[in-house]
Order: sequence, then C-alpha cells, then structure tokens
Amino acid sequence: MKGGKILILFLGAMCSTAFGVIIHEPGYIGETYAKYSPTTTQTYSMTFDNAGRLYANQPYDDKIYQILTDGTVNQFASIGDTTSGFEWTGGTSYGNYLYVTANTTLVRIAPDGTSSTFATGFPAASEAAVDRTGNYGGFLYISTGGQDRIYRVDTSGGVSVFSSWPGTTNGGGPLGMEFDETGEYGGLMYVGTTFGASAASKSGVFALDTAGSASRFAGNIAVGFDIGFDTQGLFGLDMFVVGASDFGETFGLWRVAPDGTATKFATTTKSLIGSVVFGPDGAMYISEYSIDDKEITITRVIPEPGTLLLLGLAGLGALTRRRRLGQ
Repeated sequence: MKGGKILILFLGAMCSTAFGVIIHEPGYIGETYAKYSPTTTQTYSMTFDNAGRLYANQPYDDKIYQILTDGTVNQFASIGDTTSGFEWTGGTSYGNYLYVTANTTLVRIAPDGTSSTFATGFPAASEAAVDRTGNYGGFLYISTGGQDRIYRVDTSGGVSVFSSWPGTTNGGGPLGMEFDETGEYGGLMYVGTTFGASAASKSGVFALDTAGSASRFAGNIAVGFDIGFDTQGLFGLDMFVVGASDFGETFGLWRVAPDGTATKFATTTKSLIGSVVFGPDGAMYISEYSIDDKEITITRVIPEPGTLLLLGLAGLGALTRRRRLGQ
C-alpha cells in the first residue's frame, strides 16, 4: 500500500537526544516509545507484525516481549531455550507466524503465543530473515553465529545450505541479516559479522548474491551486527547498520548509502545499542540497554516538525536519485 502514502520532508539544524540515544544528523528527533527490564542484556533482534506490534528479545533468554502500539510491554512467549533472531513472515508463504532461532532449532510461534518446532539442525543459529524480494526464491534464511554459514529453510521445514561463507572462523557471524526491498541496493541479501581483528577480512557488512557469494560492502564498518532498511522513505530509503568502525569500539548506528559510504547516524551515552527496525508507520525504532539501570529503552525516531514539502511516494524515487547524484 506504499502508493497511497504521503511523504513528509523536514529540515532541522540540531542533534536530538532521547534517553541515551544521540541523533547526529539534523532533521530527526527521538522519543521514548517503550521501556522494560529484561532478564539478560541488550536486545538481540526486533520485528513488527502486520498489526504494528513490535517484538523484541535478548540473548541467553527464552522470553520474547511484545510491545503494543501504545508502548505497553508484555511477555509474549517463552520457548524454553535461548533465543537469538526472529522474523515475522506475515504476507509470505510461511504464514502469519513469528519464526525464532533458538540454539539449534527454528521455532514457529502463532499469534496467540503458542509455539512448535519448525526445523532443526542449525549450529548456534543467529538471525532469521524472509526474502520478500523474490530474488532468493522467497525462502526463509537462517544465519549461524557458531558455524558461520547461512541456511535456507523451505515452507515444509526442509533445511539446506545456502552459503558456506565465511566458513568456520571464530563464531563471529553472520549475525544480522536483511534483504533489500527498496531496490536501491540491488535487491540483495546483506549480512553483518563481528569477527575480531584476526579475521578482519571477514568482519563488517557484506552483500551475498543469489549464489551465496559474498562481497564487502560499507568498507569503513569493521564490525556489523544488525541491519535495517527504510522501505517507506522517511530516511531516504537507506540502509542502517548497528556496528563499529573499529574493533573494540562501542556500537553506534550508521547510515549506509547505496555506494557503501557509511556515516554515523546515532550513538548512545552509558548504554548499548542492540538493534534497529523500521515500523509500518515509517518510523525508525532503536533499542538500547542501560548498563547502570539494567533497562531496555526503545526510541522511536521520526523527522522533526517543520514541514517544508509534501510529496506522494510516486515522486520519492526521482527525489532520492537526484539527491544521490548531487542535483
């Protein structure tokens, strides 16, 4: 339903702060969307369902939290095993379910919170992502942080290896994984890895083609964790990556242009950025974990007030291309 939306462009001149998140680009503001106290640490993954409900989890925890549209936080499910990544697959051939990676298992959770095993055989599964571009067959893909490869899962739960890259190294990924639905990044699969300096050539952000071959993207990001794409245009249809420009550096949030140029979009104070996701409202949602307060804060980021121009999405592509061409 993108064609029926209106794009609002804003200008601004100052950085914005919400809780610990400091937004470095002018023109955007952040507001606290939700807070809760997790069992472990920072958010590992976030995803939205078709009704606009947000789901979040933490590593080494068996719980999944559901954040309603008014910011109310509830425990949605507990699967009895440590969770990692997950994906809502509504509107695809996998049905209206939440698919959760849990150690060696892929668990399917229904909208009422009941869960069942969907597939097995993943060594330390990390993230889940469904291909909505059609370029990768429309399948569900699972990355493994322990074995360092990516699997393809069909709608019956059958599992096959999609890519053996980067091969067993030291358990640095792939961790984050996302498909480019905007078309601005070639419609490819992108993954983030967190290898150390000893395996620097395999650490960062990479594009994987339909054959599973990898090439480095965003060369100045040394460590890539979570990846999100703005599909509605309030953030230029750009890619955003949670990661760092150097090993040992605290994770920040980076905006990455289609040519791979990365600029710092947001950082935090006394907290850790965990993940980023874009909602059905077009806003950006950033999770952070306060080390002092042992609390998760989810910040909703939107263009700041001061409307200068209203555009239908039909004109967004031309505007975006002109901006990138410097016109």
